[in-house]
Amino acid sequence: LQGVKGFLKQVQSATRALYDVAPAALLVAALQGLGDAMNIGEIACIRAQDQHSYSAEHDRPFRANYDDFFVELGARKNEAEVYLTRIPLPEKSMLQVKQGHKLRTRKKREFKHEVAGKAEAWARGMSRRGPHPRGPFSLMPVAEIA
Repeated sequence: LQGVKGFLKQVQSATRALYDVAPAALLVAALQGLGDAMNIGEIACIRAQDQHSYSAEHDRPFRANYDDFFVELGARKNEAEVYLTRIPLPEKSMLQVKQGHKLRTRKKREFKHEVAGKAEAWARGMSRRGPHPRGPFSLMPVAEIA
């Protein structure tokens, strides 16, 4: 959920191209779509210090990119220190959105809903195909794509 050090301009450019929806928010939208397709109503997220690449030296950025992000989504930490949130995520009422931001907010929401819908459609299509003959995680050779 975090960017790569030294590539801030590229991340900002990609975010602008994606209706100013942050990459992490797009990942969550895709997860919502996958959850809808599989009848999963909750997302579980591990805390920053449990991330594989966590280091105490970079504690603050890790917490901002993980723990703070999940809390911002409305996730609550359980007794096992895992963040849980229901999906679909609740959206702030448009009545709470400031004047002058409503059109932008609507566009961003529409885009996130589109991403979620496409992820859901993809997952439903994959589930109808059955197991892949080369295993669940194999990639199609380039020659088969054409």
